[in-house]
Amino acid sequence: MMGWPCYNKNGKSYTNCGNCDNETNTNDTLWFEDKLLCLSCHEKVIKPLIDSFTEEYEEGTCDWNDELKCPYCGYDNDSADAFNGGEPEDWECDRCGLEFDVDVEYSHTFQTKRKGD
Repeated sequence: MMGWPCYNKNGKSYTNCGNCDNETNTNDTLWFEDKLLCLSCHEKVIKPLIDSFTEEYEEGTCDWNDELKCPYCGYDNDSADAFNGGEPEDWECDRCGLEFDVDVEYSHTFQTKRKGD
């Protein structure tokens, strides 16, 4: 897979961009799906996704969904590891690699039964 692994050179960590194959300082890379991309390539790849999702986002698409939807690209992230002790953690989209905040609304349901039944 391109864009991984990293290697050290002159005391810094580098990788090759998974898109353009240019050598890139790992501090200047972001994940997109399964590739590490240089910031320029990352911007080129995610800008169309963000632009196409922006109208839906402004209409409240990310408000109180059952999915953990990225407010940038609209990707439905897996929420299984989203919480630590009941509080949301910092979240990074599994698709576009951008960070976003998560607010959680809890609801309760109850079942009651007569004693002895």
